[in-house]
Amino acid sequence: MKRIILALALVMPACNADDGAFGAEDEQFVETMVELRRAAVTAGTDTARFEALRRAVLEEQGVTEEELRAYVAARTEDLDHMATVWDSVAARLSPEPAPQ
Repeated sequence: MKRIILALALVMPACNADDGAFGAEDEQFVETMVELRRAAVTAGTDTARFEALRRAVLEEQGVTEEELRAYVAARTEDLDHMATVWDSVAARLSPEPAPQ
């Protein structure tokens, strides 16, 4: 699963996205990917811990790994839409700017 997340993250374009630019199914995918990425960071190199965290995230989000893969497969032709989705994932993972 880590390889999938990393591979998908590599195709994320650098542009900014409007988090409200998509529907409920997209929102669930974005939230799941954000939580999976946080789980990977938390687990570090401990693959057993990541596997436990991954299972917990999928259960909490109510999705399976197969459903996540199907989501991506169903949208591979719409690169603009997927760019918006991945930009949203990246935006949610970015630290908030410090107040000035």
